[in-house]
Amino acid sequence: MTVDFVNRYTTKDGGWRWIDWRASANLEDGLIYASARDVTERKVAEAAAEVSERQTDQILETAHDAFVSLDSRGAITVWNSRAAAIFGWSPDEVLGRDMADVLIPEGHRDGHRRGIERFLATGESQILGRLLELTVLHRDGYEFLVELTISALESSDGYSFNAFMRDITARKQAQLELALARDQRSRLRG
Repeated sequence: MTVDFVNRYTTKDGGWRWIDWRASANLEDGLIYASARDVTERKVAEAAAEVSERQTDQILETAHDAFVSLDSRGAITVWNSRAAAIFGWSPDEVLGRDMADVLIPEGHRDGHRRGIERFLATGESQILGRLLELTVLHRDGYEFLVELTISALESSDGYSFNAFMRDITARKQAQLELALARDQRSRLRG
């Protein structure tokens, strides 16, 4: 029987070391054979990665923009609370679903899917890294404009796509009202 376990030990100078043990019992001899290795650096790196991941999650969760992440198939993997507020879907309702079916108006879905396929095949994209305005769908079925940026990240699992989106409906309405007011003033002067 072999047992693996990790313990933390204090050192003479007051520090800590993590030791990974592998022990086997030899019942015939009544002995336990054990080997140990210092895994402190690995444990420190794991803890730092965990802190960094928690911090990233907090940043995305408190962002003023919707954050949506997709896997290489277009399935939603991250959906922050701002995305829930803007689009009307809770994370539980959309995680794992095809983003095109959730957010893209029906007439643009095939183009969206072809764009992902083209990027995965060639590495080329006309939209990644650019500030765009696109029409999207709300859960209730109405369309509205968002401003967004999309980036692709490559990992050992393949690509993921990350988008920050902001509802610009109010801004577009204000711009339209300002343009109408200018036109009206011009007509009154002329």
